[in-house]
Amino acid sequence: MNPSQAEAVYKGIAAEIAAVRKEGISEKILNVTKEQMISNFIIGSESTLNRMTAAGSAMLLRGKVQEMEEVIEK
Repeated sequence: MNPSQAEAVYKGIAAEIAAVRKEGISEKILNVTKEQMISNFIIGSESTLNRMTAAGSAMLLRGKVQEMEEVIEK
């Protein structure tokens, strides 16, 4: 985002958060979002740099590196 758009972006995000609090999230949207996240994770794992960065972050945050299947399952 352009810094001059920060206020409009903030208001848009705040409006979305308020809508989710009021209306909740549909099961369909939740499932589509989960599938997108899994797809992005798998595609991102094709890069050695991304795998090593994720492994390093996991070690620092959790003290262990999880297998790809374990992450997807969660």
